[in-house]
Amino acid sequence: MGESDGPVYEVVFAGGRRGLTHTAVALAAAAVLPFLSWYEAAVPMAVVLGLYGLGRLAVVTRRQVAFRVDRYGVVLGGALWRHRAHTAAAPWQDIEAIVVWEHSPSLPKRRSLLLVGLRRRPGAPPLPGPGRVPSPSLAALASSWVEPETQFASRLMFGWRLDYRRLVAARDAFAPQVRIEDTSGRFAPGIRRRPRS
Repeated sequence: MGESDGPVYEVVFAGGRRGLTHTAVALAAAAVLPFLSWYEAAVPMAVVLGLYGLGRLAVVTRRQVAFRVDRYGVVLGGALWRHRAHTAAAPWQDIEAIVVWEHSPSLPKRRSLLLVGLRRRPGAPPLPGPGRVPSPSLAALASSWVEPETQFASRLMFGWRLDYRRLVAARDAFAPQVRIEDTSGRFAPGIRRRPRS
């Protein structure tokens, strides 16, 4: 049984046209700015844009997995700076549901954060990553409609986007018994966010 037995869904950090466009624009601007007539102001901007572009180029060329659904289970990619240490693989037998949820910061004018997590069976071993040990500060920031265990088995959608249709197709092919819950209301239009308690 190979990977062709179903539609594997994999997303890499900063992949796609948007990530490549940002990288190309930053590097092109860094190359052109020093040749402009306002040299004193252009050089610092060129350095900043060059460093940004090189950082994005490193992310794009590494092709680090942000999220993957395959016949073995779900892979939650780690943070860019500690990817290997924080990447977690959960087998299907440990997963009850894939949960897409939203955290709305309490600070004004802050955009809500979109996360994807796993509701795992009781007794499943802890996943590696930044949320292994609940901290009081993380618990204070956490959403009230997502269980703490799911919050700690979640990853922020930063530098990548979720393709809900591909997620559903992969889940249907590999583990139809696992539910997909969209508490954010962004992907499954018939499902509404649970109210805060």
